[in-house]
Amino acid sequence: MKRLLLLLFIGFIVAGYIFSGPFRTLWGIHAAVEAKNEAQLERHIDFPAVRESLKGQIEAKIQREVAQQRDNLMMYALFSQLAPQATSSLVDEFLNIESIGTLMQTAKKHHEANVKNQAKVKGEGLALDISIRESIELILAVFEFSYKDWNSFEIKVHEPISEFSEAKIIFERSGLDWPIVAIELPDTF
Repeated sequence: MKRLLLLLFIGFIVAGYIFSGPFRTLWGIHAAVEAKNEAQLERHIDFPAVRESLKGQIEAKIQREVAQQRDNLMMYALFSQLAPQATSSLVDEFLNIESIGTLMQTAKKHHEANVKNQAKVKGEGLALDISIRESIELILAVFEFSYKDWNSFEIKVHEPISEFSEAKIIFERSGLDWPIVAIELPDTF
């Protein structure tokens, strides 16, 4: 009986560790950006896979926009030739530690502003008085976390005033780690 309980306990700990993987990845990304450690960041984000997923989506969007310019043949020819190179350069420039750090700092400032607004609405003096529970509720109001299957997890953005509302961040399990492998842009992008 003790062995069975020990095995169940160990199984519970291992399952908890595996399923906490996406959240450990997010914490690892935060720590890597704070430390400006690119090697650590690459452990948590599969940059080649994310770049390819974004390039494909952006190129498809540009092609749809270019297709609407068919009546102006010169613009159509110019954009249809330049779009792949511009997309590649844009995505490569955007996906680096500095831009991710800037993005995280912007998100942090946005979150702090939401916390302050929430504190004011509740009639509390300082935003620092807001509880951890209320802070988590603010995060859960903006992001939806879900496991798609044993090997994939996604975070969906629900920020109505953002052009990235309905965007998805895709994680895939690789052993015990859950690196980010894709970002799916919303249809409205």
